Amino acid sequence: VVLLLALSGCARKGAPSGGPPDLVPPRVESCAPDSGQARVSLDARLSVTFSEGMEPRSTAEAVSLAPRVDIRQRRWSGRELTLVLEEPMRANQTYTLFVGPSARDRHGNSMTSGFTVVFSTADSFPPGVLEGMIEARGFSVAGTYVWCYRDGRAPDSTARDFDALGLADEQGRFRIPGLPVPGSYRLWAF
Repeated sequence: VVLLLALSGCARKGAPSGGPPDLVPPRVESCAPDSGQARVSLDARLSVTFSEGMEPRSTAEAVSLAPRVDIRQRRWSGRELTLVLEEPMRANQTYTLFVGPSARDRHGNSMTSGFTVVFSTADSFPPGVLEGMIEARGFSVAGTYVWCYRDGRAPDSTARDFDALGLADEQGRFRIPGLPVPGSYRLWAF
């Protein structure tokens, strides 16, 4: 009887338990501050909440702030990532908090495109908007970065010195809000 019980308790080959594989790409559920918000405190708490558990390293590296402010630490609490900045943000500045398309969930699914949130430390949100569409041949357009430079400056990819930033969606559409007007801008897509 003991031998029969021991044999019936042995491991068997079979499909892994836990249901079907997760193939759904993650998405951003919320951000703080919210997009279009003005009068954001210079030492505001910046956070991104995702729809599911994320792979910490790839996702943390995909989240940044433009114009560039160095991030001292990226802290996780469940599905929420909070950024601890090296220094306070500047007064009267419009910022873009962005999540690049390389952010992945714990099952390896990447976001279908990046995500941006634009806010300002000024008293009002600048009204200028640039929007358009990128056509791509030979690569996926989703997540293409659109760097925006005021007054015709040329890009420096090592400095990340752009004045504003946009990300193309799955159809190649991009939208860059919060630009001071009047003004002239040059766009570079990467």
